Amino acid sequence: MKKKVHASSLLNCRYLIYLPLVISFSLAAGDEVKYPSAFNFKLATERMIASSRNDIEEAKKTAREAAKFHRERKDLKKGAELYERAVLKYPEPQYYYELGNCLIDLHDYKGAFMAYIISGYLNYKDRNLAFYNAACAASLGRDRENAISYLEKAIRFGYTNFAHIRNDSDMDFIRKHPDFNRIISSYEPLNKAERSLAGKWTQDLVIGAGESEYYNFLLNKTFTRSTSQYDCSRRIISEKGSWRADKGMLVLLIKEKTIIEGGRIVSGRGSCQGDILEGGTAKTMQMLPLEERKFPFPSISIDPEGRYFDLIHLGCPKCKFWRHGYDILQYE
Repeated sequence: MKKKVHASSLLNCRYLIYLPLVISFSLAAGDEVKYPSAFNFKLATERMIASSRNDIEEAKKTAREAAKFHRERKDLKKGAELYERAVLKYPEPQYYYELGNCLIDLHDYKGAFMAYIISGYLNYKDRNLAFYNAACAASLGRDRENAISYLEKAIRFGYTNFAHIRNDSDMDFIRKHPDFNRIISSYEPLNKAERSLAGKWTQDLVIGAGESEYYNFLLNKTFTRSTSQYDCSRRIISEKGSWRADKGMLVLLIKEKTIIEGGRIVSGRGSCQGDILEGGTAKTMQMLPLEERKFPFPSISIDPEGRYFDLIHLGCPKCKFWRHGYDILQYE
């Protein structure tokens, strides 16, 4: 863990400050938080927007006072109380992160875990570190599921100190779990950008009976793409190949395509608003030579309007894809 800092006696009414955040964002992001439904991320972001200049200044002053108690006077309990007061005034991610540092040193692992994940979802400047510390807090609190989940999330968001992960005593509780070694062995060979992109990305926020276009980027550097089932005139059904990050670009090498040959285009009807491809035969082709396709490597954000899923734009500014799940092998 990188700078930890907790409060058992501060709980109960204390967790009301996290009314700013839990289940609504964490469950939506696919991360099941077992702790009390204390947070509401939507309320926190609304409070951030609604805060007055006076609220922000009061929070800043309170946070400075909290830092003195925490770091100079080593009064962790008082520091935690003041950081909590600060985030109630203004939910600055830095204050939540420092609150997590206080709480973890006070051995309130549950509170520290929640404070760190709030900080991360509020776009703390070192989000990967917030998620890594959340994993540490969960491991110390013997919460294996969240420890594994947030360790993987930390790496996806850029945490690269694998030597520290291997030797961090905070991780002792999960060190012998098969997923711990899987995460290390799967991600360490990849570069930072590739770690962030691995997963299934779809143009649907909710995966239903039919699917829109999706990309599935696997940790073994292969990918599959399926075009939208809602496009009734599509000729390309799917593509497979390899992928890599190279000099700011996402490079796809397409080895196989499944297409529709023949058929005819007719006017749309029923659920198809555009043209419809009728008839035709599906054909799978091996691409020789390989077809290369390049995109600017997508940056990843957390979409506050899309149930807090990870979001990228791939191929064009309006081409949105949301990540569904982190165990991407389940989609193969």
